[in-house]
Amino acid sequence: MSSVGQLISPFRVFVNFKYTKLMKKCSIEGCEKPFYANKYCRLHNQRWKRLGDPHNPGSRLYGLTVPERFWARVDRGDDDACWLYTGRINQDGYGVFWDGTKRQSGSNRLVGAHRYCFVINHGPVPDGKEVCHSCDNPPCVNPAHLYADTHAANASRAWKLGRNKPRYGEDNPKSKMTVEGVVAARALYASTDISIREVANRFGITDGAMGRILNGRHWKSVPMPEGLPRPSRRG
Repeated sequence: MSSVGQLISPFRVFVNFKYTKLMKKCSIEGCEKPFYANKYCRLHNQRWKRLGDPHNPGSRLYGLTVPERFWARVDRGDDDACWLYTGRINQDGYGVFWDGTKRQSGSNRLVGAHRYCFVINHGPVPDGKEVCHSCDNPPCVNPAHLYADTHAANASRAWKLGRNKPRYGEDNPKSKMTVEGVVAARALYASTDISIREVANRFGITDGAMGRILNGRHWKSVPMPEGLPRPSRRG
């Protein structure tokens, strides 16, 4: 073999090895990641070396059935007490659970924990109805506290219990004004010649919002001071 051939040959071996490695896929069914070592991709190879099982993600819930995974995340109490779901909770306070099914996109299909609990204990949710709590406690998954009803009935009950009602004034967490601020803003506008824009800038809100405060359309719960001029100085 020529000297040139001796130099090229190891390079060709290296290139062929890398090409073969990239073209091969992981031997785990459904895994499309490229081959890394020991017939597996990097992830499954790490699981195999660390746990002896390429399928084991290292979770304490590995190998459990779907209902077993669900109940492992429930803090059970007395029969008539609330059983709180200890898994993932959404922004509305309800538990979220993967029921083992997939969406068309291939991602895990997440369902309400209370809905899943209702289905495995009482059967499918009737058409036109949703799962409600008799205890009015969103993370509760006690089957005795769950029942099916229409959305209208559920919303009406929530309203009577004080939920979903609009919050005004200081009860609104997004409010930038307080009762003291409203009184001070109206007094400032009444006692000086500054414009609405200047008053709004001092309190960190928009001109329109301050105008509605000064004319009494907003913050109606705060009495209007006597002699307050009609808001007209836009500035």
